[in-house]
Formats: sequence, C-alpha cells, structure tokens
Amino acid sequence: MREFECTADGVFIRRDAMESFLLAFGAYRSRGERIILRLSGLAALPNSDADSNIPLAAYLGTLRELQDQFGQAFMRKIATFIFDKAAFPPGLDTLEKAMLGLQQAYLMNHVNGEGKIGHYRWRRTGERTGEMFCDNPYPCAFDSGLVAAVGARFEKDCTVVHQEGACRHEGADSCTYDVRW
Repeated sequence: MREFECTADGVFIRRDAMESFLLAFGAYRSRGERIILRLSGLAALPNSDADSNIPLAAYLGTLRELQDQFGQAFMRKIATFIFDKAAFPPGLDTLEKAMLGLQQAYLMNHVNGEGKIGHYRWRRTGERTGEMFCDNPYPCAFDSGLVAAVGARFEKDCTVVHQEGACRHEGADSCTYDVRW
C-alpha cells in the first residue's frame, strides 16, 4: 500500500489515536487543530470521547500536506507520541512483545480497518535483532519514527534503519526496517 493511499470506504481513525498529531505541535496545539480542520474538510474535530472517529482518508490527506510543508522529520515527531495516546494491548513489557503487538494496536486504533489498511509484521532475525515490515498507508517517515519510539521505550539503545530497496516514499507498496537493540 502506498503512502497516504487508502481507497477503502468507511475506515476511521479513533480520535484518541489522532491526539498524537496534535501533541507534535506542542505549545501550538490550536494551530494543529486549525490545520487538521482546514486540510481534512471537517467542520469541527470530534470531541475527546474514545468513540469519536475521523475518516482515515481525511487524516491521511492532512498528514500528506504536513509532510509536504514540514518534511519527514515532522512525521517522525508525530509518531513519537503514538505510544502515549493510542490504544495498545495490555502486557507489552518488552521490545519483542511491543513489536509483535503493533499490528493489534494498529487495528485497535482504526474502525473497520481489518483487511483494508495493511499491516505491521514483526520477524525476529537474531538474538537482539529483528525486522518490521510495513505495508500500510502511513508515510515511511511516520512508521520509522513509530518503530524507533516503541523500541526505545523498552531498550534505550534501540536503532531502526530502513532496509535498502522498496520504500513507500519512493512509490513502493511497503517498507522494511531493521531493528537492533
């Protein structure tokens, strides 16, 4: 699945998961709210109820515009707040469990997404190495930031490097990241 492309109807991101986007604006949160309203076409942001949702296509359009305006570093910054605001399955207390739990967390934070919005697939490759395969509509920079932030939460020396070859930012359908800790 290419960056920002989700053609499935009826897929939403939960409001609480989108909160990480607003946290990336820091003291300029109200600016972030205005930007998402302008770029998504929404009249108002849903309230903070956990059951409030935003169409995924509108959210991805907002992310695309922000990446164009502020660059990939901003996408990585947004991703660093995901673990703080989005829903994650219980019991994630090691890097390995967290990486394995990313797919479940991904589906927990989207409505009607199963089978429509791609995947996060973890594979351990060594004693302290693994790889994360991503074929979802989020930008490469976002996913590399997400994997790095989740890894660093459990292992301070965690590093994430994009494998050579396929990259969604260059038009491919997937990216794979090497993770070491």
